[in-house]
Amino acid sequence: DVSYPTIRIRVDRVIERLRVIVAGRKPDGVGELLAEMVGRGEVSSEAARQIGEAVRKHLEQAVR
Repeated sequence: DVSYPTIRIRVDRVIERLRVIVAGRKPDGVGELLAEMVGRGEVSSEAARQIGEAVRKHLEQAVR
């Protein structure tokens, strides 16, 4: 009895963790926070994805 958005965010979280492991980076705290918020129903999975992408783009630009 788990909703699709909850399962999707869990799968996305596993995918992101695998990417982190493969790339040798530290885990993404923002992604974890967003995943928890989706799990609690505080934000939609689509909104969490958009926020996560915006944060990643901002961080990539800050490194350049």
